Amino acid sequence: MNRALIVMIGLILFPIVTPASTLRAATPIATRMQIVPPGWPRVVSIPRLGIRTAVESVSMTHPTDTEAPYKWGDVAWYSQGPRPGDMGRAQIYGHLDSYCCPAVFWHLKDLVRGDGITVQYADGQSLTFKVRWNREYSDSGMPTGFMDAATKERGLFLITCAGVFHRDGTGYDHRQIVYATLTTLPGGAALPSLTTPLGVAVNRKGDVFIADAGNNRIATFDARRRALHRWGTYGTGTSQFRGLSGVAVALNGTVYVADDGNHRVQVFSATGQPLAQWGDTGSVKVSLDDPAGVAVDAQGNVYVANSSANQIVKLSPSGQVLATWGHFGHGHGEFWYPDSVAVAPDGTIYVADSANGRIQKLSPNGDFLKMWKVKVKLKRWESVPPEGVAADGSGHVYVVSPKIDSVLRYSTSGKLSATWGKTGSGLGQFRKPYGVAVDARSNVYVVDSQNNRVQELSSGGKPIRLWW
Repeated sequence: MNRALIVMIGLILFPIVTPASTLRAATPIATRMQIVPPGWPRVVSIPRLGIRTAVESVSMTHPTDTEAPYKWGDVAWYSQGPRPGDMGRAQIYGHLDSYCCPAVFWHLKDLVRGDGITVQYADGQSLTFKVRWNREYSDSGMPTGFMDAATKERGLFLITCAGVFHRDGTGYDHRQIVYATLTTLPGGAALPSLTTPLGVAVNRKGDVFIADAGNNRIATFDARRRALHRWGTYGTGTSQFRGLSGVAVALNGTVYVADDGNHRVQVFSATGQPLAQWGDTGSVKVSLDDPAGVAVDAQGNVYVANSSANQIVKLSPSGQVLATWGHFGHGHGEFWYPDSVAVAPDGTIYVADSANGRIQKLSPNGDFLKMWKVKVKLKRWESVPPEGVAADGSGHVYVVSPKIDSVLRYSTSGKLSATWGKTGSGLGQFRKPYGVAVDARSNVYVVDSQNNRVQELSSGGKPIRLWW
């Protein structure tokens, strides 16, 4: 689930005196993706600077001072914090100069955006980081808020001393700070870009739009899996999200995002330009309460699974309410926390009536047509809560639930015709699938949330490719 880590490489002749808040590790993120080799960092390499040096393990001598590396040519990892590559902020220190001459980070200021930094672990495996920025800060102006923030990005700070040296024992008055982020895993594999995705949509060209919930953003890829656009951060402002889950794309390319934590739907262009916000505090006033799912029909009308209100809301392309269907209950046309909605090419509406453990089928006008329980055999046959639903033009309805690591395919009358997948991380295997979508060729896209990816399957359930 965007993870940060920071390696501060600083120190000079004397230990760097740094505010205690800078040295404390960030609050750990609950869900971890185990990508860091066992043990602790042993070697740091920076090709541009010709550096390959050993890593010492250090701790605090008292609440404001971190120990310096014993050797002028070594760097020091603050071992009370995370390791480089883990979520949170790791810290590594090094000297700028010595009593007689330059030390290990004398040229740290020369690093530029895109330069590589490699951290090797005890077993010989390495993680690679790329520089994002290089800045000088005064001692009183250190970016401690950024450094202490609980982020999901796996970053790397390199810090050394800068500015003017004071012979009164206080040392240098500035710090040179380099920030980098993790890009390559052991063995050269690219770092997965998705963190706990929850929703997916596909446009007519085959471009894929993913609700990358763990990173609070939308990530888009073309049909060849090349990254196109990413937009969004955590927050309540425009293009910010709090718990985004559903995403849908209209035929004209407009993108709709169910920003459920902010009780709104946000509307964007295909490249991520904000167009509107629909909700109590949006540019278009609509009463939405934890909207979890969103779908678009051929006419551009938008359907929202208004979960906490236990209803489906139909809106025009401009956000005007056209109809609302349902209320809390267990009967026909009633809902209990609907989590997803889909519109088939013929206009038929399918609702994942999650807490009722069933799929409801509605006419284009919202009239109840049919319902069926989503039942699977666990220890016994039992209902499970559907979280995602999609329908193609060939008479198939696809359902996923994080309760089971499978995709269920039904006929439009509710007859189970196929079950695909099992628990695992291989092709055609899933860990807590949440969302599902179908493209124009009837290929199926499954949001494999705990494997941090989306899988594309053929209409017969054969794995085709991964998006991550």
